[in-house]
Amino acid sequence: YEWICSVHPYREDALEALQWAADHGARAVKWLPPAQGMDPASPRCDAFYDALVRLHMPLLTHGGHELAAEGGGHQAYGDPVRLKRPLERGVRVIVAHCASLGAAVDIRSGSAATLQTRNFRRFLAMMREPAFERLLFGDLSAITQINRAPEALQTLLEAEELHPRLLNGSDYPLTGIVPLFSLRQMSRLGLL
Repeated sequence: YEWICSVHPYREDALEALQWAADHGARAVKWLPPAQGMDPASPRCDAFYDALVRLHMPLLTHGGHELAAEGGGHQAYGDPVRLKRPLERGVRVIVAHCASLGAAVDIRSGSAATLQTRNFRRFLAMMREPAFERLLFGDLSAITQINRAPEALQTLLEAEELHPRLLNGSDYPLTGIVPLFSLRQMSRLGLL
């Protein structure tokens, strides 16, 4: 049995809490930025990212639209592009659910336009960036859910070059909730 901690990077004692967790066997850090109200692209996280690299701890972070824990009201923080900051600092990042829900405003367009791109497409583009090849991974939990399978499951099955960087996660207990999964849908998609 191994465990993952969740330390908010804005805490005054975040670095001490992270060190304590690492000293006591934590193997990674888990975040839900939209619910926890932390912006992965914020410079406020830089010291935390540097500590993750020093401690050889990956960041498992929710990507895309958050439905299970909406308390923070910051859906924009699930934009996978916001994870470029920790990646550029050398943090190994695992994006939960491959950011397979929702869309984000394209902040790179340079205008105030509301052009939106699916979070999953943004995640895929980042996975194909050579600079992130050894740092960015996708978690497959929830990919087979009825609301994600048509786009994400089919695309990931076909993207064989990404398979070595896709990790299995259970997202338990959701895997046991029958209405979230449809064998009929998978059959219609030609996946069974």
